[in-house]
Amino acid sequence: MIDAIIQQLTEDCSHLKTVEGAVDFAGLMDAQFAVTFEKRPAAFVMFSGDRPGKNEGGTGPVVQAVSELATIALCVGDGKTAGRQAALDAVMTARNAVLASLLGFTPEAMAGALVYGGTQMLAVKPRTIWFQMSFTRLASVQGS
Repeated sequence: MIDAIIQQLTEDCSHLKTVEGAVDFAGLMDAQFAVTFEKRPAAFVMFSGDRPGKNEGGTGPVVQAVSELATIALCVGDGKTAGRQAALDAVMTARNAVLASLLGFTPEAMAGALVYGGTQMLAVKPRTIWFQMSFTRLASVQGS
């Protein structure tokens, strides 16, 4: 799912200058989460867990619906523009571009389309804003 989301954002969301995964995001910890202005807006796509439903298989094989969660951490801010409205514009522009690319996108056959789960601010610094968006999709798992 995550590779498909990265590919979709890379190909379909021209607003983003950088689209990478969890390993790249983890590498930013050494740099105190600094993303150069030239690479912004930047998105980092990560698997963030799942929520299993109850067993629908009764006494037969186990069949469970599973809501899988993907989180996209975004870094915006051009390093030049300051002010509340410019910051809000940067967040909303990136948010809307990601929504337009991913809402309803089906990352893999045999699973549901992505559903928007919300946006949350992570950190605000001068000319840099980190926020995250979450998406879920319904899949199923089966076992004997």
